[in-house]
Amino acid sequence: MIDERNQGRPRVCSRRLAAVLGLAGAALVAMALPGAASASSVSCSGTVTPTTDPVLAKPLQYDWTCNSAVVSYGITASKELDFFSPDTLVFDSTNTVTNYSYGCEGTIPSNGFGCFANGNPQAPAPSGDRVEGVFETSKGGCTHSRKHPLQTWLSVTTVLTNPITG
Repeated sequence: MIDERNQGRPRVCSRRLAAVLGLAGAALVAMALPGAASASSVSCSGTVTPTTDPVLAKPLQYDWTCNSAVVSYGITASKELDFFSPDTLVFDSTNTVTNYSYGCEGTIPSNGFGCFANGNPQAPAPSGDRVEGVFETSKGGCTHSRKHPLQTWLSVTTVLTNPITG
């Protein structure tokens, strides 16, 4: 859908993915830094935009990046999802596709899904790499009223290592 007010650019359904560290991420931080109190400084940002797909009617592309290596992540949406890509692409800082990826799983229909680094939590993509995937909502994500816009949230799990003890 093209919004004339955006001068021909695709309308952005959700300007930013909300970055949230879940309790599991906090627990991993606590285990990685025994005996030390530490606040997390992980920061993530991303977008959700309409895209094209030969099979899907109204696909939405999501992408995000964080300043820390992400072991796993979850996407939660305010609208029911009919589809999500089972794997993702990961791009480095030069916008080149890397060998890293995330394997995603979840129930359809639902309001979200979860993904693990390369299907293996021991192999996260490096900090700063951009992760890209696709999902589709039951009612076509961007064909919504202003009263009920699509909202999405990104939850990440990271492992922070104590720089002194490793």
